[in-house]
Amino acid sequence: IILRIMGGGSHYPYPKQVWSSSGGWWNDHPKNGSRNTRIGLGVVAAVFATVFWFSSRNERRYCPPVRPIFSQRFARYTLEDDPNYKQKLIDNKKKPSFISRILPDPSH
Repeated sequence: IILRIMGGGSHYPYPKQVWSSSGGWWNDHPKNGSRNTRIGLGVVAAVFATVFWFSSRNERRYCPPVRPIFSQRFARYTLEDDPNYKQKLIDNKKKPSFISRILPDPSH
C-alpha cells in the first residue's frame, strides 16, 4: 500500500493517435522491440555496405593528391589515377604520428 501511495499517481489521459518509435507513453516492453532493432540495424548496415561498395568502385581522382587519402586504399582505380600512390604511402608512414605532432614538445 505504501508503494502505491508513493507511485506518483495514476497515468494521465494521453492521445491514442500519436505514434512514437519508442512505443509512446508508458510502454515498458515494446512488442518485438529487440527484433525490430536488429532488423533496423541490419537494414542500415546493408545500405552502408552498398554505398561503400558503389563508392569504392566508382571513385576517380584525375588530379592525384599530394598525400595518400584513406578512401584511395579501397578505390578500384587508385594505381591507374596515381601511379606514385605506393611510394606516397611509404613516405607518409615515415612522418610522425598525428598525436605526436599536436602534443606539446616535452623538451620545452
